[in-house]
Amino acid sequence: MKWMAILSSLVCALATGCVSDNWNDAGGGTFAVQKKQRQEEVSSDNWNDAGGGTLAGTKWRLAAWSVSSLDPARFSITADFDESCISGTSVINRYSGSYTVTDDGAFSVGDHYLTALAGSADATRAEMLYSGLLRQARKYVVSGATLTLKDEGNHDILVFQAR
Repeated sequence: MKWMAILSSLVCALATGCVSDNWNDAGGGTFAVQKKQRQEEVSSDNWNDAGGGTLAGTKWRLAAWSVSSLDPARFSITADFDESCISGTSVINRYSGSYTVTDDGAFSVGDHYLTALAGSADATRAEMLYSGLLRQARKYVVSGATLTLKDEGNHDILVFQAR
């Protein structure tokens, strides 16, 4: 079954043109495809606290979200950015897709793809909530080691910490 998850990850990565640094679905090593490793650190010199700046080369872990019924700390949710792709873990599965940002802090994600692993009811619910909130994100703000994604009404919906 693990080979199917890896194959699914590869197909999704190739379909979107996005590739993660470390596609490790079941703890069995690293699966890297045509991507240089980045050794960039999050630095306040690279960011504009009102939005803008670059997300490329940064890695984040979800710390909070606007859903009060589930604690995101119970789950592994990450977001890794390269020049035009976002990828990471979304509780059970790996995801990959395109994103766009502008200098004034506008943010949006395109279609993104998930591997096809199953999980518990809570994990599945958390994964669906994360995916839905990510699609609602319209603005981003980076302040120090915190990335906040905001919805159309400028409400904080996803808060990440640098990793």
